[in-house]
Amino acid sequence: MSATTAARKRGVRIGRSMGKSGVFAASLGWALLSLGCPGGGGGGGGVLVCTTEAPEAAALRFAPAFGGESFQRPVALVQHPEDADRFYVVELAGLVWTFLASDPADSRSQAVDLSDFVNLLVAGEGGLFAMAFDPDFGANGEVFFSYTEGEVDDFDSVLGRFVSDDGGLSFAPAEPGPTVLALPQPRANHNGGDLDFGPDGYLYWAVGDGGGAGDPFENGQDTGTLLGAILRLDVSTTPPGIPPDNPFVGSAAADEIFAFGLRNPWRMSFDRDTGELWAGDVGQDTQEEVDVIVSGGNYGWDCREGFERFEVDASCQPAPIRPEFAHRQPAFRSITGGHVYRGDALPELEGAYVYGDFVTGQVCAYFDSGPRRSVSLDPPANLSAVAFAEDRDGELYVLDLNGSPSIFAIEPAP
Repeated sequence: MSATTAARKRGVRIGRSMGKSGVFAASLGWALLSLGCPGGGGGGGGVLVCTTEAPEAAALRFAPAFGGESFQRPVALVQHPEDADRFYVVELAGLVWTFLASDPADSRSQAVDLSDFVNLLVAGEGGLFAMAFDPDFGANGEVFFSYTEGEVDDFDSVLGRFVSDDGGLSFAPAEPGPTVLALPQPRANHNGGDLDFGPDGYLYWAVGDGGGAGDPFENGQDTGTLLGAILRLDVSTTPPGIPPDNPFVGSAAADEIFAFGLRNPWRMSFDRDTGELWAGDVGQDTQEEVDVIVSGGNYGWDCREGFERFEVDASCQPAPIRPEFAHRQPAFRSITGGHVYRGDALPELEGAYVYGDFVTGQVCAYFDSGPRRSVSLDPPANLSAVAFAEDRDGELYVLDLNGSPSIFAIEPAP
């Protein structure tokens, strides 16, 4: 089967030229519509409660970062791969800002405007979601973005390649067009969209199940589609290459899939010490889950939601991997995946997975050593915890989608 025929079979658009998309003005209601779909999981730690009665919460604070700079619905914070002083903030509507941490206000400038490509999908979950520098950025100047493009009834999740010829001060679409891979979406929600290069140098792309309550298209357990999965790609070429050790190479399943059975994976990250890939997966009615993703793993949707049976007649093959841990609704409503803490400033958090919830505003630390537990870190009131970020020193930040200031550093209490 040719690559083009196989792509059509999986519902993939490759290398499509990108015209101007209609960009709609989204209301604050996007916040509750997009990430706030109910649900989620549980695992090694079982179904947990984020407790406030622990010493870890008193040892740190959430301090406005970067001089208290504010952004319009920020969804990602990324540090330059070579210049430790330079950071980037990705806004949902398509703008990417860059600034120096040493002088954020005066150095702030627009790195790229993707609003001609990005569609917010009113009453859906569209926008610009993520940014990832190529490991060889110093040589090739390439950076990748994840976004939705098209109209509400005909749109794609897009992986786009952009390039910089000035060391990262600005970016432009790659020629002849930025589209590396485009996945047609049947509904306007559950787009996932996070990007991260792994320690192996390959790009990992988290994609939701295509939307609709209860996975009506049965994508979660269909390994013939690229929806409801985490993909692993060699982006040194367009269309992207397939890493030879991807788990389904040579089988009837799609070669790009690294793991499947996910509903709406919202934020993933690699543990810089162990190389493990952690992901939060937004649930539907009962549980919000966090998973440790392994090659070839089936994470159960829509046979299971977290630890519970979801679809009685559904068949999960192979047997689903249990989540690392979960929270029940309504205590959690929309999980936001975070990072395993590997910094030096907060030794009491060493090895803890720090994550949050978009709707309730909680930020918690999961400890899997000793008695498994989840500890509240006492975040600011009314926080819309849309994403976490890690700098090269391993220190952590949390982004507030609707707040001013927009970014908080998690640091030692004075």
